Amino acid sequence: MQNDFEIAGQLDLLSKKISEGITEANKVLEQAKEIELDVSAAEKVKAEIVEVIGVEISRAKSEVQLEISRVETAKAEIAEVITLANNVIKQAKAVNIRVETAKAEIAEVIEVKISRAISEVQLEISRAETVKSEIAEVMEVEISCSTFKLHYLWSIPHTVRGSGKKFK
Repeated sequence: MQNDFEIAGQLDLLSKKISEGITEANKVLEQAKEIELDVSAAEKVKAEIVEVIGVEISRAKSEVQLEISRVETAKAEIAEVITLANNVIKQAKAVNIRVETAKAEIAEVIEVKISRAISEVQLEISRAETVKSEIAEVMEVEISCSTFKLHYLWSIPHTVRGSGKKFK
């Protein structure tokens, strides 16, 4: 009869352990559901980031193409100024104007045009650097999201099947 009480006690203890195991399993299941939601949200954020990066890259390409067009226009203007300068030199010689004065005027015109072209190129380079910086910030956000996801996944306690021991 005492043996029956021991068996009943052991069955009761086993029943409690099974109940605790079920409770722990339910907790792990809930955590898994939360992780699934977090992963889904992270994937959505990643898709949005990829879309933003695509838009920024497209915008940067357009700005670079615009700047290339401006540089080509500036080159054409410089060629026009050089042609004009050559004509001025010819006219100066024809009417006996001092060639040195004409050269100085031509050089000044060329210098102004070149300075303007250089300023425009530097402005576009600055814009391109800004776009590059914005893209880097977007990538940093994506990396932060991925790092958060990994830290979150590793923070969930796992149980080794059969041993009852928890590990991280």
